Amino acid sequence: MNKWYLILAVVAGAFIKLLLSFNEALKKPDYRFLIFFKNNIGPFILNILLGTALTFVDETATLKEALFYGVGGQFFFNKMFNAFDPSVPTAIGLNE
Repeated sequence: MNKWYLILAVVAGAFIKLLLSFNEALKKPDYRFLIFFKNNIGPFILNILLGTALTFVDETATLKEALFYGVGGQFFFNKMFNAFDPSVPTAIGLNE
């Protein structure tokens, strides 16, 4: 399979997860787009870079795996960024 389709699948997966997060953020009464953008642009870019690298390294990557790299990576990197953000309360206490 062409690697460019896999890269598009990673981007599509990350974008799908980003839209789902956006729908959840719209429900909050103190919603601000710039805050949402600031909290999600770093994980989104890092996810695209690492998901693309994973698809290039893995010779047997399928379209489903690339889509999972996008969705799962976005979820993982958002959690990691929140864990190290001092303004977000977390259970592990790294941000104190």
